Amino acid sequence: MIRTKFTASLIAAAAIGLGSVAMAQDKIDYPVDNVRLVVPQSAGGGTDASARLFAEMFNEYTDGQMVVVNQKAGGGVVAQQTVLTGPTDGSQIYFNHAADHVGNLLGKTPFSYQDFRALGTTSALSDIVLVPVDAPYDTLAELIDYVKEHPGELTYVTQFGGTTEVKANALNAAADNGFKIVDGGSGADRIVLLLGGNADVSVEGVRFAKEHTGAGTLKALAVLRADRDPLMADVPTAAEQGYDIDMPYYMTISGPKDMDDAAVSAIDAVLEKLKTDDVFAERLATLGQSPAIRTSEEAGPFVEDEFKVIEMFISN
Repeated sequence: MIRTKFTASLIAAAAIGLGSVAMAQDKIDYPVDNVRLVVPQSAGGGTDASARLFAEMFNEYTDGQMVVVNQKAGGGVVAQQTVLTGPTDGSQIYFNHAADHVGNLLGKTPFSYQDFRALGTTSALSDIVLVPVDAPYDTLAELIDYVKEHPGELTYVTQFGGTTEVKANALNAAADNGFKIVDGGSGADRIVLLLGGNADVSVEGVRFAKEHTGAGTLKALAVLRADRDPLMADVPTAAEQGYDIDMPYYMTISGPKDMDDAAVSAIDAVLEKLKTDDVFAERLATLGQSPAIRTSEEAGPFVEDEFKVIEMFISN
C-alpha cells in the first residue's frame, strides 16, 4: 500500500512537471529577458493604464518581463529620445497615441512617426460629441445644419494645443467654420461648462459620455471613429451621418527604426493572441477602451494615414 501511494505520487509529480514544461513551451520566445515600455505620460492616466495592461498581457504570453516606465518630461520628447537612442534589441519600446503627431506638427517635438518603427496598435479610446440634453438637435447632422444656419452662435469648448483641438477643427470644417471655438481646459472642466450652460458642444471620452448620458444630463450625437464603439453601441458614428471623421486615441506601440526583427515578430504574436483574448477586452472596457489590434504590417500604413488626417486639421 505504501509503495502504491509512493508510485502514485511520483506519477502525479511527473504530470505536474510535464505540464509546467508544456506551459513554458507555449510561451512566445522574446529575444531579451527584460523590456522597458516607455510611456510619455504620468502614471495613473488612461494611456498609462492601457500600457500597464499591455505589459501584463506581454508577461503572460512571452518568456520576457515587461515593466512600464513613465517619462513625461519635455512633453514626451525625453521618452521618445530614450527609445530612439537606446538599444535596438527590443528591450525598449514606446507606447502612446496621436498626441505625438500633434506635438510634431506644432513643433513641440522634433520626432515624428517616421523616426520610429510602428509595431502595432492595441486599443481605441473613443470620443463622443456631447451637447446639453435639451439641445434642439438629436444627431450630428442636425447639429451641423444648425451651425451652418446660425454661424457664431454655438460655443464649442476644447483644449488648445492637443488632439481635442484637432477634432474641433475637423467638426468646424464640416460646419463651414460656424462654431465659436474656445479653450475650455481639461475634460472635467469642459463637462462643467456644458452642464452649467456656458458651452454648447464638446467632444469627450466614452467614460464621461456614459456617465452623463446615463444620468440624463447630456446627449450623445456621434462617436468620432470609423465603426461604432462597443461600449456605446447605440451611438452612431460620424461617418454614418455623412462626416468621415475617424479620430479615436489609438494606443500605438513603436520601437527604434532598426529594431530587431525577432522582437517585432514576437510582439506580432502577442497581438495575434490578444485578438481573441476576452479577458483583455473586458479589462479594456473598465478603462473606457475597446480592442483595436493591428500587427506591425498593418500599423505602419495606419500610423502614416493617421498623421496625414491630423495634418489636414492642425492649426498653424
